[in-house]
Amino acid sequence: MVLIYLIFLNFQIFYEIIETITTGSFNEFRIPVFLVIFSLASPLIEFLIFFLLPSKWIKLQQEWKSTDIQLSNCKYNFPKTGWKCDTVSIIIMMSLVIQHIYLIQSLKYIIRCFDIFLLIISHLPRCVSNFTDLFIILISTGLAERYKLMNNFVINSSIWINHENYWYKLRIIYNTLSNLVKKSDDIISPLILLSFFNNFLYICTSLFIGISIEKDINMTTLYSFCSFGFFIIKMMIVLFSLSRVNEQSKIILSIIYQCPTSKFTIEAQRLQFQLSHDDVTLTGMNFFLITRRFLLTVAGTIITYEMFLMKLNVH
Repeated sequence: MVLIYLIFLNFQIFYEIIETITTGSFNEFRIPVFLVIFSLASPLIEFLIFFLLPSKWIKLQQEWKSTDIQLSNCKYNFPKTGWKCDTVSIIIMMSLVIQHIYLIQSLKYIIRCFDIFLLIISHLPRCVSNFTDLFIILISTGLAERYKLMNNFVINSSIWINHENYWYKLRIIYNTLSNLVKKSDDIISPLILLSFFNNFLYICTSLFIGISIEKDINMTTLYSFCSFGFFIIKMMIVLFSLSRVNEQSKIILSIIYQCPTSKFTIEAQRLQFQLSHDDVTLTGMNFFLITRRFLLTVAGTIITYEMFLMKLNVH
């Protein structure tokens, strides 16, 4: 039912675009129309990806299970990620509820009973997008915490005792974690790409509209500001969670550099080479690697894009 409704909305939007172009009223075709197009097309694709996900998800679960079995042999406290996942989920869900309340308060007319159902259905695309962001945050947090477990084990263990077997076992575990990240990326990278462009387009368009149009401060304007701030924070949380995977995978390099020459075996050298040259990071279908530097790149891109839109609006 949801899939049929999303398809119907997309066909309706594209029909209105074609009608606008063919009737010659292209001046009425403004930037918000593009926002509506992508905000409806993106959840449709995300819904299809989740619909096809179970066949791949079973194999990925088996990989996570085998990795956790290897990590349990480290005899170190396993990361308690449950409270972190619950906290992130509650914060995002509460933000969605507050955002929805502001939206209801910003309506200027009374909706009939039947239209309330249509109002709820019309919010499903945004619910799908927010669920996608939450799904990405939870997956990336789980991967980063497993790297953090190994990093704490290396830092707090007697690294020079029985070093021959130590470096070998450590390299095997880090190689397993690297493969887990890459297999997870193969599944969620399309969702990362759609989530990034969806949030990026909404932020740029909302900022452009807010700068270009002068309005009195009312509930509608307040909702626009709250929605804009929510998307900014949500996008930064998603990107920060994704970048933690790459950051945690490089931490023990400083420990390896401190290894004495007499203890620096061929396995330690192989581990150092792997951690230095292997890009253990989540991607947007390999179009971009999500690291801490990427966050600064996104901020600069948003500013550049806004300057371009403002200049285009003047002309």
